[in-house]
Amino acid sequence: MRINRSINKHAHQNCGFSLVELMVVVAMVGILASIAIPSYRQYVVETGRSEPQVVLMDAHNRQQQFMLDNRAYATTMGELYGSGDATVNTKSGHYVVSVVTAADGFSYTLTATPPSGSPQESDGAISLTSEGEKTPEDKW
Repeated sequence: MRINRSINKHAHQNCGFSLVELMVVVAMVGILASIAIPSYRQYVVETGRSEPQVVLMDAHNRQQQFMLDNRAYATTMGELYGSGDATVNTKSGHYVVSVVTAADGFSYTLTATPPSGSPQESDGAISLTSEGEKTPEDKW
């Protein structure tokens, strides 16, 4: 009985990638990253906007209750939240919420502004008035 032991000459060579193949892969990853990273950053900014919207709506509701109790709107956020502070920070600290009340006390504007250095800084401020007007509209 004879066993045919043919040896494949290429079986013992090192298998690997050439420099050109590696450079093509690196270029493809770079192209994908240049597309994905800006989209991801925009997504993060847009989702970070929901927190100040909730705080503004809560402050708006508190202002309505304050008006019923005091016959005028609150002039500081401290009056709404039981603290001495003129402003309120959101839980993440990415926005500072303040109120500006008219001199007669019968209208107000609540504004959420991202502080300098915040990841939301590029998004800008959003506001809500006593009449329910939300600005800018595209951010609500």
